[in-house]
Amino acid sequence: MMRIVVCSFSLVWLFLFSNIHPALANLLNNGGFEAPVVTSSFGYQTIPPGFEPSGFGWRVVSGNVDITVNGAFGIFTSLEGRQFLDLDGTVPGAIAQSFATTPGASYVLTFSYANNFGAGGTVPARATVRVFDTISGVNLVTPLSLTHGTSSAADMQWTAQAAIQFIAQSTTTTVSFTSNDPSGDGGMFIDAVSVDPVPIPNFTHILPQLVFGGGWYSALYFTNTTSGPVSFGINFMGDNGSPLFVPSVGGSSAAVNLAPRGTVAIEALDLGPLTQGYATASLPSGVVGYGVFRQTISGLPDQEAVVPLSRASSTTSTLIWDDTAVATGVAIANVSSAAITVSITVRDATGTNIGNATVSLPANGKRAFFLRELPGSGPIAGKRGSADFTAAIGNIAVLGLRFNGPAITSIPTADR
Repeated sequence: MMRIVVCSFSLVWLFLFSNIHPALANLLNNGGFEAPVVTSSFGYQTIPPGFEPSGFGWRVVSGNVDITVNGAFGIFTSLEGRQFLDLDGTVPGAIAQSFATTPGASYVLTFSYANNFGAGGTVPARATVRVFDTISGVNLVTPLSLTHGTSSAADMQWTAQAAIQFIAQSTTTTVSFTSNDPSGDGGMFIDAVSVDPVPIPNFTHILPQLVFGGGWYSALYFTNTTSGPVSFGINFMGDNGSPLFVPSVGGSSAAVNLAPRGTVAIEALDLGPLTQGYATASLPSGVVGYGVFRQTISGLPDQEAVVPLSRASSTTSTLIWDDTAVATGVAIANVSSAAITVSITVRDATGTNIGNATVSLPANGKRAFFLRELPGSGPIAGKRGSADFTAAIGNIAVLGLRFNGPAITSIPTADR
């Protein structure tokens, strides 16, 4: 939190972090091990490194593995489909598959596993699952150790692994399964492997500043520009990430129903002590809006600022600043669930680079500061220019405020 004092004015800057939404589509090829179609009367096909058949999709990186048919030996059954994988062929094996990802985007890995309980099988079977950046080799999640030893002909007891969420660091990510058994000829069974993207919602909007009580008032205005009725929800959050109770609303959320071309104002009235937070709204297509916050001080005119709603999908934001006679404040929010570093390039009115700085942000974190006070930002006081805020991975939301004595004005950013 940054406290700014200008003629007794104080502001707290707050931002939303993105919510995780359900997965959409499997990015892996042959996650159910249905290819190649096994035709052997033995009910399995052994695949060694370098001899992966067409359609298999995976690389055998060590040992060998068996694609096993449902009903093989009269005792094994798949979780789904006709086939599944045994990580132990004649020796313990390992497989891996790389797939395209977007740096900073979130994904989830799911799969199910059981164990080979037949003659020669290792019971319990053991394996390790890794998700790592293909380019750097850095683990994106802590490697997962699997143990399974309760499968039987009566009940395979396929175990569904809880979703493993990770954030991609580059354009390619790899998932691998490695047998940890001491010998082969039957080990961990794997089936239904899926990696699904978890995108940031298209219409999630943020009111970065919500203040009420102690002389402060905030409001959200929305208009339905469509010819049909719409409904959506608004959530109010405190600076600690917990639901924020708004007395004039009667709770920490509000349901909005707008008639065609209708308009509504959701107000956080000046009641009680100073309370800060932020608001989020998942707006249907065709709904537009903005926020307002106002401070009332006895003996002075009320000071009010209109705040544009922010979108949580930018990797670069450009802010125009003017510190010739005023001060520019900046807040940066990391709307990704991983720590990031934001690079800041500051230019003067001639376009000359006068400063370079970095700001480290924790997962879903935020930092606020006066631009002229940021180490490395250069000689800003008395000048005007622009600043680019860029995240190499993840997404950021940037808000600027211009302070001129008691007057407060928000500064919109150009986001991309």
